Amino acid sequence: MHPVHRRNENYNMFDLIAYRIKFVEHPHAGDKWCIYPSYDYTHCLVDSLEDITHSLCTLEFETRRASYYWCGRAWGPGPR
Repeated sequence: MHPVHRRNENYNMFDLIAYRIKFVEHPHAGDKWCIYPSYDYTHCLVDSLEDITHSLCTLEFETRRASYYWCGRAWGPGPR
């Protein structure tokens, strides 16, 4: 079974969200952007781009680790 699947034991892997589109004014960017990346998407992406090899997170993010590693592998070399 593919890790991103509705039958995965980890509910965070049912349907990964990369970004949200909101047509509202941002406090800093104004109305220049309407796309907001999700934490699950950007955390592993930024770590991969910055060549971070180990990521330490508190327990509230434990269920997010599966998506972090899956997304990181999809981007190529990065978090381990």
